[in-house]
Amino acid sequence: MSATSPPPHLSLEPPPGFVQAERFVGWLHRGAGASLRLVEWPAPLDASIAGFDDRERLDALGQVLEQVDEVEVDGRRGRLFVHRLEGVDGVSFVRLTLALGDDEETLFALAVVPASERDELVQPLRRSLLGLRWRPDQRIDPFDGLGYKVDRASFAVCQRAGEGLLLSDPPQPSGEGMALVVARSLEPTRVVNRERFAVQRIQSQTARVHELVEHHPVRQGGLDGLRTVARVDSLDPHLETTGDDSDRLAAQIVLFDRLEVFVLWTELAGDRAQDVERFDEVAAGFRRLVPSADSPDSEGDDMPSPSDLARLLDEAVALAFEHAEAERDALAEHFAARHPGVDREWAGAIAGEAWFLRFNTEMLADMAEFLDGGIEPLLRQRLPGFSDVAYRRALDHSGRVAPDGE
Repeated sequence: MSATSPPPHLSLEPPPGFVQAERFVGWLHRGAGASLRLVEWPAPLDASIAGFDDRERLDALGQVLEQVDEVEVDGRRGRLFVHRLEGVDGVSFVRLTLALGDDEETLFALAVVPASERDELVQPLRRSLLGLRWRPDQRIDPFDGLGYKVDRASFAVCQRAGEGLLLSDPPQPSGEGMALVVARSLEPTRVVNRERFAVQRIQSQTARVHELVEHHPVRQGGLDGLRTVARVDSLDPHLETTGDDSDRLAAQIVLFDRLEVFVLWTELAGDRAQDVERFDEVAAGFRRLVPSADSPDSEGDDMPSPSDLARLLDEAVALAFEHAEAERDALAEHFAARHPGVDREWAGAIAGEAWFLRFNTEMLADMAEFLDGGIEPLLRQRLPGFSDVAYRRALDHSGRVAPDGE
C-alpha cells in the first residue's frame, strides 16, 4: 500500500480516468484537471460542516451553494454539498463535498472538477461518493510500532504507510485545508552535513525554492534538528493541472537521532502565517518513544562527535580537491585509508559529502560567465553547512577567487 492509497477501513471506486494521487489520499484525473480526496478526523459532523450552507459567508468567498442533499451512505447519515467557485484566472470549478459522521468523528470526500468538465464528470463522481464504504471500527492504531508519537492537536491521521503518517485537518468552507506529513528514515542514514541535508530535502520536495524565509536549529522531542520555511513552486500534480501554483510556502522540520532521520513537512497556499504556527504546534507534539541509546539501528555504530565530523569533513574536502580526478568511491577508499580509526561507513559518508562539494563547484564554474554575482553566493545557497575553509578551497579550485582574495 502506498502513502496515498486509502486505509483498509475506507474504500471508494473512482470513476474511469482517475488514477491514484501522489501527494494526497485520493485520485486525480490529469486530463480533466479533476481531483477526488478523502479526509477523516475526530470532530462531530454538525460542527464540521458549519458554514458549508451559510450563503452570506460563501458569497464573501466568491462561492455559490448550488445544492445540498441529505444522504445515507454505508448506513451513516450525512450531506452532499455542491458548490460553484472561481479559481485562478477566472476558471470556474464545481466542488462536491460528501460529509459523513456522528457525534465523535467526520469523514469528508471532496471532488473538484473544472466547470468545463461538469457534464462528463459530476454524475460519475456523485455515484462514486454515494458508493463509499467507511468502517471506523476496523481502523488500526496508526502509531503502533512506529517508535514515535505525535500529539497532533486538531489533526487526524489520514493514512499510514511504512514508517510515515499523513495527517490532515478539516477542510474549511473556503476549500482550504492543511495536510502534514511525518516520516522516519527507512534504513540507517549517516548525515554528515545536516544543513545541506535539510535544504536538499526541501528542494527535492518542490519544483523550485525561491527563498528560504526561515532556517534555524531546533530541538524537538529530545532531538536536535533544523526548521525551514521556504517560498516555493509546488510539485503537486493537482496544482499543476489547475494552475494554482503561486506564492506557496513549504514548512519542514528535520530531526536527527544518530542513524535515524525524522521529517515533518507541510505545503501551504499563500503566505498563511497562521498555518505555519499550526504546523509548529503539531511539530511540538512530536515525541521519540525509543531512546537513542536503545535504538537497534544505533547498536555498534561509531558515529564521530560533531566536532570530529566537522574536522574530518574539512580534511575530506582538502583531499577531494587535491585528487580532483578521483571518482566518489575511489575518494572514499583513499579517505578511509588515511583515517583507519574512523568507522568505514562514516568515512564513506564523509568522503561522499566532500566529493559532492567538488562536483557542484566544477559544475557551477562552467556556468560562471552567466552568473552576475559569481559562483560563491550560489554555492553557499545550494550547499550550505560547509566551513569557510571548505568554501575557500572550492573557490580557489574553481579559479574564481584571485590569489589575494579580492
